[in-house]
Amino acid sequence: MTTAPSRFHIGLYLVSVTGLSGLAIGLSYAVFAAGLTDGVESFLTDPSGTVLGNPVGVLGIAGVFGTLFCLFVAVIVGGARYADQNRQRK
Repeated sequence: MTTAPSRFHIGLYLVSVTGLSGLAIGLSYAVFAAGLTDGVESFLTDPSGTVLGNPVGVLGIAGVFGTLFCLFVAVIVGGARYADQNRQRK
């Protein structure tokens, strides 16, 4: 990158990473509060029973994984875009 990123872009990056982190934590709590304490293991051992028994928990697990994926992409893309490209390794 030849020009320094603007404060707006850095702020947008920080807000998006903070928001996605908060969403992942909130969804994780929602999965726990929905009563799916066995987590992914119960879904892997008996998928149909888990979906019928607790559909909100299964949607919460899918939301957690989706949010973590988006957070990972945001950190990688933001780091690649806003990293100091002129820094020399010693």
